[in-house]
Amino acid sequence: MIIMPVPKDVRSFKPKFMGPFTKREAIGVSCAVALVVITYAIISPFASAMTMTQQATIAMIPAAIPLAFGFIDIQDMPIWVYAWNMIVQNFLAPRHRVYKTANIFQEFAVRNKIRMEDLDDEIVTTPKERKRKKKEYEAKLKEFVQTFPEYEEFK
Repeated sequence: MIIMPVPKDVRSFKPKFMGPFTKREAIGVSCAVALVVITYAIISPFASAMTMTQQATIAMIPAAIPLAFGFIDIQDMPIWVYAWNMIVQNFLAPRHRVYKTANIFQEFAVRNKIRMEDLDDEIVTTPKERKRKKKEYEAKLKEFVQTFPEYEEFK
């Protein structure tokens, strides 16, 4: 009987595809090996003065990208998803988004709201007169609401 430890967090479990590698890791290793072979074949005729170790090191440089794609997770995201999010956030998306809302009800509110200033023929210019008129309007409104309580909510 095979005894297998059960992971405490199910979301951290990654099923193995080939040997100790998941599918993503196996694809990354396969691509890295292919890139190493291709790069080594390209640079070996031109690098006769280099040692085998130097040639292998140079051939491994392009293989770092598929290895990173296969093995590295940043904030529980594959590295290509994280890199794409960073590119969009830092270069493609605007820094300051201007949100302009179209309030379609503003016109109705202005059209349907009757203000005392609209009904009054007297022109008020000084702040003192405006204050006096405002108190007068509030008194008239209070009197009107007491007479017709159903208009309380429109106040």
